[in-house]
Amino acid sequence: MQRMGFEAVRIMFPLTCIVALSSLLINEMLLLNDDFDEWVIILMLPFLYLLFGLATVIITVVSKWLVIGRYKPIEQPLWSRFVFRSELVTCIHETLAIQFFINMLRGTPFINWYFRLMGCKIGNRVYMDTTDITEFDTIMIGNDVSLNSDCGLQTHLFEDRVMKVSTVNIGNRCTVGSDSIVLYDTIMEADSSLGNLSMLMKGETLPADSAWIGSPAEMMDN
Repeated sequence: MQRMGFEAVRIMFPLTCIVALSSLLINEMLLLNDDFDEWVIILMLPFLYLLFGLATVIITVVSKWLVIGRYKPIEQPLWSRFVFRSELVTCIHETLAIQFFINMLRGTPFINWYFRLMGCKIGNRVYMDTTDITEFDTIMIGNDVSLNSDCGLQTHLFEDRVMKVSTVNIGNRCTVGSDSIVLYDTIMEADSSLGNLSMLMKGETLPADSAWIGSPAEMMDN
């Protein structure tokens, strides 16, 4: 019964928010059409969409802190309330905030603000062209880091029906290539890099000033 309740909310809540916000946005445009010319409304649309996009961010951030609080390294069975709550937060994040607004911020400094609000520890001048982050508080990113398109910082795995959550620590001036995956319990020391389409296996450390590529990642020859 618990799972049915969580799954019902997980399915219905983000989509209901999208329908409601979209309807309100369209209704507001129709109301403005009575008082302004079309070209004025077109100029106002980006600002109106920004307002409704910020509403999805507020809903997602508040939901995360109310439902989960702060993520920490933990092991929980698959059929547990923690996993149900975590999946609910992930669904709101991926279905509501990302689809409605956050995807547009990829590659800009503004996406870092969102992930900081969700609990990520992100340094200065970080380039992030991905949204593939879930257990936000277990992510530590240094300064001048480049997270390229659709790479994933995967802070959990399901092993033998147990959800295991732990940390990913990316040092200063590191690079994670496009479509690469960094698993949990890993450290990328300063100035290390992981190439495109690569995987850093759990529990591994990339030494400083080294370059790695492959799945699993292996050190590149000089």
